[in-house]
Amino acid sequence: MKKLVVAAILCSLPFSTAFADEITFRGIPWGSSMSRVEEKLSDKQLSVQDEAGMRRWENIQSVYDPNYFDEYPSGWSGDSWAKTDVAGYDAYIKVYCAYDLKADGSVDRNKENSEFYAAKYDFSVMDYDTAYNVLKSKLTSLYGTGKETVENYKPFYAYDGKSGYYHQEAKCTVWNGDNNTAVKLYCITEDLDIEILSSKTLSICYGKTDKDEDLDKLQKAIYQEKLGEEYKRQSSSTNGL
Repeated sequence: MKKLVVAAILCSLPFSTAFADEITFRGIPWGSSMSRVEEKLSDKQLSVQDEAGMRRWENIQSVYDPNYFDEYPSGWSGDSWAKTDVAGYDAYIKVYCAYDLKADGSVDRNKENSEFYAAKYDFSVMDYDTAYNVLKSKLTSLYGTGKETVENYKPFYAYDGKSGYYHQEAKCTVWNGDNNTAVKLYCITEDLDIEILSSKTLSICYGKTDKDEDLDKLQKAIYQEKLGEEYKRQSSSTNGL
C-alpha cells in the first residue's frame, strides 16, 4: 500500500506541458457552489452529502488517502447513481465542494457558498489496459502531450488458504492547464485473479491543483471550532463526577 501511495504522489507532480486554456469538468466553472453543480448535473442522479471528507489533489485518484484519513469533514460531495457515457465507456461521477473559509476565520457550511474544486470519473470496464490507452489518446488530442509515470510492484496476498506475490502496475498521465488546473488519468492493473482482493481501477480526475493549501487552512479553522466547543461544554459541567 505504501508503494501505491508513492505512485499516487508521483502522479500528482506537474511534469506535463501546460495546456493553453483552463481545464474544467464538463464546463462547470471552478468555485461554483454545490447547488450550481447539482443544477449542471441534474440528469446524473447526483446524491449529495454534507460533512463529507475533501480530497487533496495529490491523491484524489486513490480509493482513500492515508495521509489525511482522519481529517474533519470539510465540505459537500456528490456521487452519481446513473452511469455516464464518457468517451464510449461507462463511468460514475464524483464531485467535491469545500466549505467556505471566511476572512474572520469562521467556516461557512452553507451549500450555496461552497466551492467546487475537484471531480472525477470512475470507470466500469473489462479491459483496463486498452481503456487506459484509448482514453490517454483522446485526452492527448484535447490537451496535448501529458507526462506519464509507470510504477511496478509485487504485493503479497493471503486469502482462503492461498498466499503469494503478484504483479501490479500503476500508470498515470497528467495534463496541466492555465490557472492551476489539471486532469490526470490513472489506472491500476494486476495479475491477481481473486475478485474480492482486486485493486483494479481506472479514473480521470479534474481539479484545481492549488486547493490543497486552502484545505489545510480549512482544517485548522474547523479544529479551532471543535476545540472551542469542547471548552464550552466542559466549563461548568460536573456530569458523571
